[in-house]
Amino acid sequence: MRSVPLVLACLCLLPASTLAEEVAWSDVFQSEGIYSINFGVPNSDDVRFFMSCTKERTTVELSWHADIDKPNGMKTGADGMRARLENQSVEIRFAGGDNVVKENVKAAFQPEEMSGGIFVDFFVPKTAAILQKFRSNSDAALIISGAKPQELDLKGADVAIDKLLKACGG
Repeated sequence: MRSVPLVLACLCLLPASTLAEEVAWSDVFQSEGIYSINFGVPNSDDVRFFMSCTKERTTVELSWHADIDKPNGMKTGADGMRARLENQSVEIRFAGGDNVVKENVKAAFQPEEMSGGIFVDFFVPKTAAILQKFRSNSDAALIISGAKPQELDLKGADVAIDKLLKACGG
């Protein structure tokens, strides 16, 4: 019986990042006409995936946090934030074999100051096949050539994305 308190005491000494953190989708929130949802640790700045859209635009922005350093070929924009990849391949792969969505050099990157890594931003039409793939298959991986695959289990994406697109008139 003495080992249980010892194990609990050791767990309390571990950094929070080593303990499993429950992630979930936020409710749709709106600010200045932009509707958004995010997937991450509730009530924290730990956002792993983010989507936003407006009623006026025909596109949805997808932002995926990648825990990697700046990829080779990444050129930072004039503002020091957004960048584009040159001569790089960016893919989102879904579980189940041939479910691959390629976004070659259409992804923008921006450094993430709070948690390190980068955000990869995709801009896709509200009717894009990739949104249907996120709804029907929660296991996805972001593949950037030359970097370790970034895997996410976006459980509940179907409900969250449907709510977002409904709010955006899609």
